[in-house]
Amino acid sequence: MQIWRRYLGGVLTGTAVSAFVWFPAYDALVKNGSGHALYLVALAKLTLAIVGFCTRGWRSFAVGILVSIPVGSLILYAMWTST
Repeated sequence: MQIWRRYLGGVLTGTAVSAFVWFPAYDALVKNGSGHALYLVALAKLTLAIVGFCTRGWRSFAVGILVSIPVGSLILYAMWTST
């Protein structure tokens, strides 16, 4: 049961980070900015997942973070196509 909680915690945390970055700051970071935020958010999640994989007991959280990368990309895509 603890494994599923950490997994879902990773998915929800990663998705929330994407939502908090893309919804309020899309215009400033992507549309009018350099677009580096596209890579920085994914790189930050990947780094957090690697640290999670190296830490015993947090591997399921790391898998959840990895799963949240495509979910965050879908959020970004929705923002991109709606403008």
